[in-house]
Amino acid sequence: MRKGKRNLGIPAGPTLMISLTEAIGLLAGLLISIGLVPQILRVLKLKDAAQISLPFNLLSLAGTALWLVYGISLGLLSVTFWNGTNCVLYLILLSVKLKYGMRPAASESLLRK
Repeated sequence: MRKGKRNLGIPAGPTLMISLTEAIGLLAGLLISIGLVPQILRVLKLKDAAQISLPFNLLSLAGTALWLVYGISLGLLSVTFWNGTNCVLYLILLSVKLKYGMRPAASESLLRK
């Protein structure tokens, strides 16, 4: 350490380099997350979520939340970041499913009986 400079616990040199494995994980997470966005936008545009499977959404959210806990516990950046992002996206999809959700034909047929 040079005289007069404070060491703040930050290593010197290029520390933003990530491994190829981590870069692949970040890219994979990005692609999965991008895949959810068009579905959310479509539901918001049409205000119809009848085609969205509630069990699929709930199971995907639960699985993604478990991956998030796994990533946090092991300190894995790509797993933590993208599964956190996907949890938010699945929560948005779940909320629009509940808001715009059930098939109108099914609910109307129940009312007629």
